[in-house]
Amino acid sequence: MRDLKIPCVEAQLHILTKLLDQDNNGTIDYIELGAGLDNARCLQSNSEENEEEDESKEVEGISDRVTIRKDEEECETRKEAEACLSVTKEVLTHCPGCHLGLRKYAQFSESRYISVELRLIIFNNMKTHPGHFQEVVFSQMKVYGLIGRIQEHTGIASNKLSIFKDQSYSQESLLPLDLSLEECGFRSGPHHSPPTVLLYYDYSIEFSDCPILNCDYYFTMRKL
Repeated sequence: MRDLKIPCVEAQLHILTKLLDQDNNGTIDYIELGAGLDNARCLQSNSEENEEEDESKEVEGISDRVTIRKDEEECETRKEAEACLSVTKEVLTHCPGCHLGLRKYAQFSESRYISVELRLIIFNNMKTHPGHFQEVVFSQMKVYGLIGRIQEHTGIASNKLSIFKDQSYSQESLLPLDLSLEECGFRSGPHHSPPTVLLYYDYSIEFSDCPILNCDYYFTMRKL
């Protein structure tokens, strides 16, 4: 209610939570919330019908008595709510890998990071190249997520990008896209001292006859 900037006072919040908490366990689940909203809609609908149909003094007197009774019940409910309920806001921790909010009972090991050194295979003999870089990543990151990091760092637009354990270009050294780095057998460690893993990547282009797109392959020949 407060996050939505709805004007309300502390007593109103206590009354609302007390009315919605049907089993009096101190929490409101989705079933209780849905039932409370349905009940409120029903009461509002009945109230509007009664206002249109009943305009006599007898009905007004009954309404006055009901209002007094409701005020008394609300006063009693407010006192009970102040004694047993408190409005709290849960603070979620954030996953270091995906940055999603996690509840406190979700515990993660500290030793779950890998320092990945990525090198473009065809320029592996060069000590410095824009395609070579190193980055610390979460050990549960999928291989396709690592490919996304390569595309962000290098600007490679090809959708045919592969990562290998070595320079052999073999099918055995190819890392499956749907596996995490940990599932691929790479050892992980704490964030302040993660183990280093050397990986190689390469990509293919759709227009092999274009000299501009093939400029990266000018100095060396690819193994087929």
